[in-house]
Amino acid sequence: FLWRDKKGGARMAMAAASSETDKCPIDKGLDPNDNSLDAQAERYRASPTRRTVFFYNDWRRARSTNRLWRAMRTIPESQVFGQIVSECSVIVLISIAACLLQLHGLNWLAVNLSFFSMGLPCLSLLIVFRTNSSYARWDDARRILGASLNRSRDAARQAVGWFPKTPQGQILKERMMRYVQAWPYSLKCHLRGGPGGCEDDDNLKETLAGILTPDEITLLLQSSHRPMHIMQCMTEIGREGNLPIPAQINLDQNIAAFSDVVGGCERILRTPIPLSYKRMTDRFLMLWLIGLPFSLAMEVTKAGFSVWMTLPVISLTSFLLLSIEEIATQLEEPFSILPMGPYADTCRNNVDGLFV
Repeated sequence: FLWRDKKGGARMAMAAASSETDKCPIDKGLDPNDNSLDAQAERYRASPTRRTVFFYNDWRRARSTNRLWRAMRTIPESQVFGQIVSECSVIVLISIAACLLQLHGLNWLAVNLSFFSMGLPCLSLLIVFRTNSSYARWDDARRILGASLNRSRDAARQAVGWFPKTPQGQILKERMMRYVQAWPYSLKCHLRGGPGGCEDDDNLKETLAGILTPDEITLLLQSSHRPMHIMQCMTEIGREGNLPIPAQINLDQNIAAFSDVVGGCERILRTPIPLSYKRMTDRFLMLWLIGLPFSLAMEVTKAGFSVWMTLPVISLTSFLLLSIEEIATQLEEPFSILPMGPYADTCRNNVDGLFV
């Protein structure tokens, strides 16, 4: 294994050369020339405004008295609004057609409004279950990443306290600390990479340039499963350190917890909500919104109001329902919006703090 090669001096020089890059690089897997709505949405999800952690001042702003007006003012800038604007526009055009048909007495497409009233509870249940399921996946991923950060701190603390004070022991301790720092970055690129992923090997090389040696990075990139490779390296370092038996057991438990973290994240990433359930919810929602304008135009006319009152009602209804569905879709895959970069930076800074 490459950590047996004593290249601490080369690593420190490389770390000093890259010390100005404290934050994770932008996602290099995203094509900057792709201007489609989907590509713009993915770039927005990768922006610091979406992947952030909160501190006290952020919470003060989140609960300020003008938060509701700020939320209304930023609707045009909302990424959710940008994702559903095409569907809302189509439904508004259908509403205009429904109003014109009603003005000319051609209301043969209209059905009684009670039909939509009866279908609304079923639609609401589908949307609520979909949103709750997606949020549960996001919350599960957040808890797993939090546990990973705690285990990283614990493994680094054990390395500082238990490795022998001999020159060989100090070399092994320093290498263990570096692999602990590299672990969250490899997990981030593992979950966001792959075919069509938003991160690639360039992201991993750039983030690990000041942590691992060039040979260690090359060996890591040759592995098909980078987090498992780092866990194996940490296991071998612990074995060569000749630690006391209790320390070996505790260190191995932390490494085994890293394996549980990878398994839990891969479970969330690779097993979506059943496609039939999602498609049924989407079809029900779109058919309900497409048919509603014809019935509502007739009811508005019967009530003595202008038929054009249908447009603002349908616009608001479609915006609200489609926004909820879009939020559920975004939360279903949580790793592209969770602040995994700041999590990794926190782990790196915490490990560096142990040497102070």
